[in-house]
Amino acid sequence: TAGRFRGRRLTVQAAQAMVLLAGALTMIATFQDLRGVDLGLAPESVLVVDFGRVPARYAQPAAADAFRGEVLERVSALPGVRSAGLTYTLPFERGLNIPVTLADDFEADESAVEWRAVGGDYFDALGIERVAGRVLSAADRADSAPVVVVSESFARQYYGTESPLGRRINIGYIGAEPIRPGWEAQESSREIVGVVADVRDIHPGETPRRTVYVPLEQVPPVLAEVLPTLGGLLVDVGGRPERQLTLLRETVQRIDPALEEMQFRLLAELGGQTLGANRFNALLMGGFAGLAMVLVAVGLYGVLSFLIAQRTREIGLRLALGALPRRVIARFMARGLGWVVLGAGIGLLAALALAEAFASLGLGLEVIRGGALFQALMALAAISLLAAWLPTRRAASIQPMEALRHD
Repeated sequence: TAGRFRGRRLTVQAAQAMVLLAGALTMIATFQDLRGVDLGLAPESVLVVDFGRVPARYAQPAAADAFRGEVLERVSALPGVRSAGLTYTLPFERGLNIPVTLADDFEADESAVEWRAVGGDYFDALGIERVAGRVLSAADRADSAPVVVVSESFARQYYGTESPLGRRINIGYIGAEPIRPGWEAQESSREIVGVVADVRDIHPGETPRRTVYVPLEQVPPVLAEVLPTLGGLLVDVGGRPERQLTLLRETVQRIDPALEEMQFRLLAELGGQTLGANRFNALLMGGFAGLAMVLVAVGLYGVLSFLIAQRTREIGLRLALGALPRRVIARFMARGLGWVVLGAGIGLLAALALAEAFASLGLGLEVIRGGALFQALMALAAISLLAAWLPTRRAASIQPMEALRHD
C-alpha cells in the first residue's frame, strides 16, 4: 500500500514536471526568437540623453527649441559622433496616440496612430531605412510648409499599393473637430514627403504600429505646452558607445547644469527592457521546471529504494536460483519508470489542453510549441533513467546469502 501511494505521488510529480518543462522550453525558445526579430532600427551604437521634465524656463516652445538646438549642434560636433537626432518620445517608449484622417475626406478611415515629433538626423541616428521620398531635415522649420513622414504600415493602411507621396493628411481631428481648442489655428493639413520602414520599438512581438513623424519645430504650440517632457537626444557613435558616455554627459551638462533630471543611457539597455517580462517569465518557469524535475528524480529514487528494501529477500532468492542481475535491474526499473511514463502522458495531455484553452481565450500565450514537448520528454526520460538506475544497480549487487538472512 505504501509503495502504491508513493507511485501515485510520483505520477503526479511527473505530470507536473512535464507541463512545467514544456512551458519553460516554449518560453525560452520564444525569448530567443524575440531577440532575433528585426526591430527596424539599430540600437547597438546609440547613446540616449533623456532631458527629463520641462522646467519653467523652457515652458515656452521657442525656449525649449533653442535649448534642444544648442545641444544638437554641440553634440554633433563631438569626435566620433556619426549622427544625432532629437525626439519628444524616446524609442522603446510609447508616443502619443493621435487620430488621423485624409485631408480630402475627414470621415475616411479615421483611426489613431503613433505620433512622434523628431528633429536633426533622427532616422540616420537610429538606422531607420528610408523607403520612399525623403526624411525630415533641418529645412523643415516652424515657418516652412507643414510636412510629415509616415511608416510603411501607415502607407499600406491608407493608400494600399498607391504612392502616398504628395498626398495630404489631417493630424489631430476627430471627424472635423480638433482634439484641442486652438488646434485648427496651429495645425493644418500636412504633405507626406517620405515613407520609412516600420519600427518595432515597443515590443518585438507586436505588430508594427502605424506611425507619423512630424518635424519637432512644427509641433503645434498648444500641444507642446502640455507635453510633460523636454524630449531626448539620440547619438550614434559607432562601436563601443559606452566609451563616449562620459564625454556626452559633460558636454550636455555644460549647456544647462541646472537640468538635474537628465539621464544618460545606452539605447540597447532600453531595448533590452522591452523583453524584461519575457526573460523573467522564462527564468521563473525554468526554475519551477527544474524543481519539478528534482522532485521526480528524488521521488523515483525513493520509491525504488523503498521497494528494494522491502523485497531484499525475494531479490536474494531470485539471484540464488540463477536469475541474471540485469533482469533484476530491468524488473525494478520498469516498475518505477512505468509511473513516470504514466505521469508524462498525463502531463502531455494537460499541456495540450492548456494550449487550447489559452488559444480559445485569445490571450496570445503559448504553453507548447515546436519541439518543446519532445525536448521535455527527453529531459524527463534522462533524469528518470538516472534516478532509477542508481538504486536498482545496488539491488543487482546484493549477495544472495546475505539477502536470505535479511529480516
